[in-house]
Amino acid sequence: MNVFRLLFLLLTVTRLSAQPFQAPALLGMGNTAAAYQGIHSPVANPAGMARLQSYSISAAYQRHYALSDLYSYGAYGVLPIFKTGAVGVQIYQYNSSDVLQQTTWDVSYAYPFANNWSAAFGFQQRRVAWEDISSMATNSVSAGIQYHRNNLVIGGYFHELNLSNSDHALLPRQAPEVVLGMSYLFSEQLCFTTDIFWERDQNPQLRTGLSYQLHRYFRFRGGISSQPVQYYLGVGLTDRQIQLDIAASIHRELGASPQLGLSYVF
Repeated sequence: MNVFRLLFLLLTVTRLSAQPFQAPALLGMGNTAAAYQGIHSPVANPAGMARLQSYSISAAYQRHYALSDLYSYGAYGVLPIFKTGAVGVQIYQYNSSDVLQQTTWDVSYAYPFANNWSAAFGFQQRRVAWEDISSMATNSVSAGIQYHRNNLVIGGYFHELNLSNSDHALLPRQAPEVVLGMSYLFSEQLCFTTDIFWERDQNPQLRTGLSYQLHRYFRFRGGISSQPVQYYLGVGLTDRQIQLDIAASIHRELGASPQLGLSYVF
């Protein structure tokens, strides 16, 4: 690994660890999430699970940049509540060799209202342990909303409204994130999505993705994002109740971050 890549990784390890976990099905579509509706909503915009009627459980693993020792893995699920929405639960862990280990719990509740609307709110606890230092925890809340009409979904959510007052230098600090986006289903095969992602003291990031169903069991995904420019590729395989998703984000300097996910719908 050259000097630039090493310095970049050292300077951004804390920032990476503070980012939310993402499902490979959404990562492959340009890391878009605001207008998604489905079983991956607990790790995207939780408002998208408000009208789900089936239980589901998913797990995913990601290697952050092929030549680094940064990796994360997690599990999440949806528990529908009859006529009153759904509960989403997720747990994921971020690791950097023996230097950093971070575990995040997230519980969210989504509910439908006024025919075409849904909303959600959630609570997160992030516990981080650095080498030779006792673990520390931060708490935060999130919220999301979606509007669905025909083939169009418009959504928005915010993450990381911190409830902790500690100024400890080693706590993973993540500025509040705001995401607005839309998705449009052109046909049963083709879906287009786009998000605008804001983070305090950062330029807005545009994310765009496509999903195309080539076969009843096979779906291809692709996307691109700005600030910095990254490319995304993914495929999905579905056989009855089982879904297998493979995706990768591609950074022009640091290379690819491959991800694998498996879901089961009851």
